Amino acid sequence: MVKTETITLLVDEGILDPIGDNVERWRFSVGSLRRVKTAVHLQRDLGVNLAGAALALDLLDRIAELERL
Repeated sequence: MVKTETITLLVDEGILDPIGDNVERWRFSVGSLRRVKTAVHLQRDLGVNLAGAALALDLLDRIAELERL
């Protein structure tokens, strides 16, 4: 189980985008799970901090969006 504080931190950094307006009722998409896994990889294996991971994830999302064009 993941602590509420950890989830809140990931939301605050922009890594997760919750569905719902109440912390106790937040839900997350499958895409959010992928983002968390990538963020953990960036932190653990590459030493990137959360803010850097959030930026990298946004850039990866943008690249994927451009590749679909």
